[in-house]
Amino acid sequence: FAATFAKNRYITCSAAAGTALATGEKTSINTIGMDSARTHPLRTIAERARAKGMKVGIMTTVSIDHATPACFYAHQPDRNMYYEIGTQLLSSGFDFFGGGGFKYPTGKNKDQPDLYQAVAAKGYTIVKEQKVFDTVSVRSLPMMVVNPVLSASSDMPYAMDSVSGSFSLSGIVKKAIEVLDNPKGFFMMVEGGKIDWAAHANDAAAIIGEVLELDKAIGYALEFYRQHPDETLIIVTADHETGGLALGWAGTQYESDFTLLDRQKVSSDLFDAKMKAYKKRTPASMVRFDSVMRMVATDFGLGADIRLSKCEEEQLRRAFRISMSGEKESLCKDENTVLFDIYEPIGVTARRI
Repeated sequence: FAATFAKNRYITCSAAAGTALATGEKTSINTIGMDSARTHPLRTIAERARAKGMKVGIMTTVSIDHATPACFYAHQPDRNMYYEIGTQLLSSGFDFFGGGGFKYPTGKNKDQPDLYQAVAAKGYTIVKEQKVFDTVSVRSLPMMVVNPVLSASSDMPYAMDSVSGSFSLSGIVKKAIEVLDNPKGFFMMVEGGKIDWAAHANDAAAIIGEVLELDKAIGYALEFYRQHPDETLIIVTADHETGGLALGWAGTQYESDFTLLDRQKVSSDLFDAKMKAYKKRTPASMVRFDSVMRMVATDFGLGADIRLSKCEEEQLRRAFRISMSGEKESLCKDENTVLFDIYEPIGVTARRI
């Protein structure tokens, strides 16, 4: 039987699921590395590995203080206590952190000591440039690798949006294996965290890009395994599903054509940012559906490589009206959650089509 539920809810969350993976104990929703009553810390497998003299690395494509990575080094009653979680990264004594940065490095109100400065004062080598990343070695430990390009939540850009000079999850994993390898062994937790975020956005193309990047990272782990087959264990799993991903639906009679996703050139994040910029620079009287559709054609192929039916065009026109008129904000909370949630209506509609 499946037992993926949290202690106090049938559908788990990243914090409760991450705690279960890290400690072997069920806990309550939003709880990081503590029992369900939030009174006692639970010892994590990463902490146990360190106590045995092994080196420890934690890597993710989202912020390093996000729920899943935090569950392996922090103990907090609420996953949203990002600054407090960050301070426990400092006290963990782990050897390698990599990927995203701190979400609130000086606290949510920007009135706390800077966590990056504290990390450096603790003796960590902070790596934010490719040329430095290429030269670091075991002598650089302990180490915190922060992607040179971070999105608004201190996460790495989606693989499909990657820009020159940006690190990759697979590259970070490859480097971590290189510097953590030692006679006493090492433990690594590697999270393709933006698979989760892409699924929340119903962004199938971005999901595929993130899964392929994680697969490449696993490939480096397998290379190490082939050299050390009797002393290496690799576990690939998921903490939970998001977005209700399915291979098809009734509207297509359950037929699939994944080549359609090849036309999508940017993630939901990047398209939404483009739309935000368009609305900011364009006076309301000058906003045109045709102008937006040129963006949709460029980024999704809709109306260009992919012909639109009258029904599909009307769906995009409705999304345009909702987006440009501010009607999204007037929808009741439940309706907005089902239709668009935090995402740009035009982007959501284009991805669904």
